Amino acid sequence: MLNGKPTQSPLNRDQQKTAFEQLKGDYFKTAGPTPQWGIPAIKEYKLSEEEQLRAAQAQMKERGLQVQVATVEERIEEKQTQDRIKTFYCRHEFQVVKAQFGILPVKYKICKKCQLVK
Repeated sequence: MLNGKPTQSPLNRDQQKTAFEQLKGDYFKTAGPTPQWGIPAIKEYKLSEEEQLRAAQAQMKERGLQVQVATVEERIEEKQTQDRIKTFYCRHEFQVVKAQFGILPVKYKICKKCQLVK
């Protein structure tokens, strides 16, 4: 504003929309298409605790750390015992899961709490 007067006339509704879309385009650039080289996308997955412990145990065996290998083996046995006890004392809440074995449809149940398959 110069001398207390607006320098631009007010915009009508259509002009406001186009101005807003232009500003939005300036601030939020969309990325171009990513080139495809025939390589499938990498699927990220998380190993279970037991698989992580087994991998760590194998590394420690390669490095000759026998005390740590024994400690990891104890932890694996404790985890298996905990899972067994949790399954035994669980008040099961089963969820029906549909799958296919070849061409045959199969229904089985998995407990929501302890992952027991029935």
